[in-house]
Amino acid sequence: MTDPTTTEAMVVRALTSFGLSRNAVASEFGVSGSQISYIRTGARLASIRPDLPRWRSCLHCVHWEEQRCTLGFPEPAAGEFLWAATECSAYMRPSR
Repeated sequence: MTDPTTTEAMVVRALTSFGLSRNAVASEFGVSGSQISYIRTGARLASIRPDLPRWRSCLHCVHWEEQRCTLGFPEPAAGEFLWAATECSAYMRPSR
């Protein structure tokens, strides 16, 4: 994927598609679900649209203790519990 317009569209879609699985977004662009996960967490293409917040892992949250979320949410990155990203405001803090 070398077209910058398509790459930017993919990044925007990945970061604004709450409720859609990574595989659903990936199929729109013909990439793997892992690629979308990497975009969502900022591991890839972080320089494209840095104004959009990247999804954070619960493992780095102040509410994560001893292998669990003290607020009661599962780790979204470990099972695609995408609803946690829409329910937990701490999860969506900008990663800058």
